[in-house]
Amino acid sequence: MKSVNSFFNKAAFCAVLAVFVFALSCKSSPKNAAENTGEKAEKQISGQWNENEMSEAVQLGYFYTGDELKEISSAEVEFKKESGYEKSAFGLVFGYVADDKGKLSSYVRFEITVDGEYALYSVNGSSYTDLVEPNGQNTAYLYETANVKKGYGSANTLKIKLNQDGTYACYINGAKAADGIPPVKNGVNNLMPFFSVGKQNQEKFPDTPVRVSYRIVNAE
Repeated sequence: MKSVNSFFNKAAFCAVLAVFVFALSCKSSPKNAAENTGEKAEKQISGQWNENEMSEAVQLGYFYTGDELKEISSAEVEFKKESGYEKSAFGLVFGYVADDKGKLSSYVRFEITVDGEYALYSVNGSSYTDLVEPNGQNTAYLYETANVKKGYGSANTLKIKLNQDGTYACYINGAKAADGIPPVKNGVNNLMPFFSVGKQNQEKFPDTPVRVSYRIVNAE
C-alpha cells in the first residue's frame, strides 16, 4: 500500500493555485472546459483515442485533464499508458466544485497505475480523504487489485455511475471497486479524464516521455 500524497503532492498544489482546468501547464486536451458545451461530442461517443505525450521539464509534477463531460448518469473511459513513471496514476476526476474561471477547490479522484494499483479519494484544498479505507491521517493510498490489467500498453476501463441517491459507484474493467461514494459538498455532476506526470527524479525526460491515451467508451 503506497501513499498517494507522496506521489501527487504537487497535483493538489496545482488545484489550489487554480490552474487545474484552464492553464496550459495542467491541461492535456486541446479543447478546454470553457469551450466544452456539455454535449457528447461525436469524437467522444465514437470512441476515438485522445493521445497525449509529455516530455518537457515544465510539465513535471502536475496532472492534466481531458474533455469535460457534464450532467452524466454514467461514463466509461478506457485508458492506455505507453510510457512514463509507473506510479504516476491516471483515471477520472468527478463530483467537483469549480468557480467561473475553472478553479477546482475540491473533487473526487478515481485512478489506477500500470503496477496494478488503484486509489479513490476526495481532495479539499490540501486535505485528502481516503475513500477505500478511511483514516485520520490526511492521507490517501494506492491499493493493489487484481482488476487492473498490469503493464504498459494494457487497456483498462474505468466507469462512474450515478446512483439515485446522488452518490457514485466506481468500476474497474466491469468489477465494482466502490459504491455509495458522495460528491464533495456542493459538487457538480461532471467528470474529466486525467493523467499524472511524475517529478524530476521519477520521470526520464526528455528521453522517455509520458504517453497516455484515453477514449470515451460511453457517456450518458
